[in-house]
Amino acid sequence: MAQLKDWISRSAHSGSFERASSPLGALIGITGVGRTEWVLNWLVKNPEASVVWIEKNLSVLPTALAQRGGGLERILFIELGEVGEWEWTLLTLLRAQLFQAIITPILTPDEQIKKTKDEKSLRRLQLLAEKAQCKVFLLSEVPSQHWTISEQVQT
Repeated sequence: MAQLKDWISRSAHSGSFERASSPLGALIGITGVGRTEWVLNWLVKNPEASVVWIEKNLSVLPTALAQRGGGLERILFIELGEVGEWEWTLLTLLRAQLFQAIITPILTPDEQIKKTKDEKSLRRLQLLAEKAQCKVFLLSEVPSQHWTISEQVQT
């Protein structure tokens, strides 16, 4: 734990992070076939941001990110085992207030429990992201209809 705190403090909140157009604390939907490419480019353009990348099965190769100058020393990759861990992991990371961005696919409809619970989860996620001043990039094939997602980027 001490090593994680040390790693995070080295890449902690710096002022030039605000190069991306959306505000800190926003839920941002990134959709389309080029969504991973868009996020990789964002990471290269924001080298000082401490980031967490969460997926059930990682779709990005860390070596590909390193080859583009993405800076692996500031990115924590988390591979989830169960779908139920997704919400708990996101909320725990936001409560810690240690990262400036979280990248994760939004759960597909077959993985979501019920729409009402899903909307409550996204609202809770939105409130914690605002408090933590953390951008949450939600990757998806199609745009989401959830009102809690403040910005949609179609790739």
